[in-house]
Amino acid sequence: MKKPIMLKGLEFNFDLEIAEKARKESRLLLLDIDFSELCDLNCRYCDRYDDRQIDGKTKLSYEEYIELFQQAHSLGCKTVEIPGVGEPMLDPNFWKYLEAIHSLGMTTVIYTSAYGRKGALITEDSARYMKELGVSVILKCESMIHSVQDSLVGCKGYSEVMERVLFVLIKVGFNVPDVTHLGIHTVITNENKNDVIDIFRFCRRNNIFPYVVSSIPDGNALRMGTVIMRDEAEKMLNEIKRIDLRENNVAYESVLPVAGGFYCRQIDIGMFVNLYGDIYECNGGGRYFGNIRDFGELSSAWHSEPLKSLREKPQNGYCPVREKHWRSCAV
Repeated sequence: MKKPIMLKGLEFNFDLEIAEKARKESRLLLLDIDFSELCDLNCRYCDRYDDRQIDGKTKLSYEEYIELFQQAHSLGCKTVEIPGVGEPMLDPNFWKYLEAIHSLGMTTVIYTSAYGRKGALITEDSARYMKELGVSVILKCESMIHSVQDSLVGCKGYSEVMERVLFVLIKVGFNVPDVTHLGIHTVITNENKNDVIDIFRFCRRNNIFPYVVSSIPDGNALRMGTVIMRDEAEKMLNEIKRIDLRENNVAYESVLPVAGGFYCRQIDIGMFVNLYGDIYECNGGGRYFGNIRDFGELSSAWHSEPLKSLREKPQNGYCPVREKHWRSCAV
């Protein structure tokens, strides 16, 4: 029996022993941090739409980002994950940040559409440089049907750009065997749930990590009605599990909210810092723990009592934000 494919930089979400040991030792393995708030898409399922610009708050400076990377490294951090309140590649310091993270021996995991108004943000040359820097790329793909995909991201023509970027990344060799550097991020919504299995099968055929996940109930996702309920999410993840066992001889426990043998361990081994230095348990979380500027150092925040209390019990995939929404809808 095979184990599910791992994405470089997020191995601790597949190996529970690594994550559990770090949790018990209170070690930071993952720094989740936003780059640019700019975005040329208007995704119907976006949970971060409302926090792209907050009046009266000052964004982190280039120097503050570099210092945060250094402080994270000193705490034992292995991965800097860029979820993106906007499109990370539109940040003017994007490449400098990647170089700084790489120089510290950490892995960058970037969630990207690789799309700008002038076209693709990833070319073959830039993909090769990303590969040199050891970056893992998780590319947005919600459907292989162009009309569905373009509708979900609010941009006609996105599908063609996305496919071009995807095959550039494959050509350059991001989908190397065993531990891949390439993932496809697919948010399960009411509009694309019939297309998710096709994307999953494509990923398995091409050694790409299938980051298939239920939508986070916030922002556009709530306003536009694209959030699916718990039973629908479980049904999809269990179907993927059965396909993996039957077609790929891959076995694992199916755990919400991500498919494919992935256990979210964000609360156990990571923390999230947004554009303004505000600290939350994760990029989809609603619990505020203060601002990094007030703490002075990342270590002070990481070892603060409120954040330490979150790590008392293992997370093992449990998502407080989604579960709270699903419970409220069931009342």
